[in-house]
Amino acid sequence: MLTSNQSQQLMNIPRNIDPDDAADLNLTVIDVREPQELVGALGAIDGAINVPLKRLGAEGLPESIAKDAPLLIACRSGSRSSHAAMFLASKGYSSVLNLAGGMIAWNRSGLPVASQNQMASA
Repeated sequence: MLTSNQSQQLMNIPRNIDPDDAADLNLTVIDVREPQELVGALGAIDGAINVPLKRLGAEGLPESIAKDAPLLIACRSGSRSSHAAMFLASKGYSSVLNLAGGMIAWNRSGLPVASQNQMASA
């Protein structure tokens, strides 16, 4: 039987979400790729906030992002974003989703991408 602390930890484990499902939700998007990756062929999700993974580990998210805000974490393939999502959950962010397959899957789904000037920097 799980203790209440263990149950809470399990509830905070980020889950993967498919691009089509993510596109239908009102989420704050955090893109953990390096800035130079955002200008490539994969583009970025409109309105995403760029917080590179290295900076995320050192500085965290901007204070303007509430711990209970629904977050979608994105990267190129879903690997870095998975690590970032686990990190954020361990820091008390309670509604964290990892974009399964990253921007590669987002593009394969034919979902819209933004130009670099539509991205926000943290």
